[in-house]
Amino acid sequence: ILRRMMALCVEEMSDGLCARENEQRLLRNMDVHVAVLDLLKIPYDKAEDTRMNHIMRLAHNLLQYFCYENPTNQAKLFELYFNDYHQISEEQEVETCCYIFMNNVQLCKTITEKHIQHFVHLIELHGRKMLYIKFLQTIVKAENQYIKNCQDIVMSEGVGNAK
Repeated sequence: ILRRMMALCVEEMSDGLCARENEQRLLRNMDVHVAVLDLLKIPYDKAEDTRMNHIMRLAHNLLQYFCYENPTNQAKLFELYFNDYHQISEEQEVETCCYIFMNNVQLCKTITEKHIQHFVHLIELHGRKMLYIKFLQTIVKAENQYIKNCQDIVMSEGVGNAK
């Protein structure tokens, strides 16, 4: 089911993904994203339950495709998913955050110092993994313009933590 919904959200082209806006809107109107977010809240043994790990990975992929190049869906996920940013710690969760903010200047401008501190803390905790750094890059530049406020905060946090 998750794979079928993913296929509704985007079309794979030879040069990358292409958003299917009408289908994304249909899924939004059906509150599919709410059901997927509820699925992600189900507790399970991450070390032992490989099938559930796979399902959760697919659920994150669906959310990523759901908001791909779709500012309305990005805003929905921002409200429902990112507002609990302090719960975000795993790489797939951070990757979903990248899709929420990708090329969306309006959402990037809502980022606060506390948000950035959380993600810098994740880098300190887990090491310089590419996805954590990619998130910081995503919020600093959107739609080919730099977000000055985010740049300043990322720089001050980076310099402050380097000391």
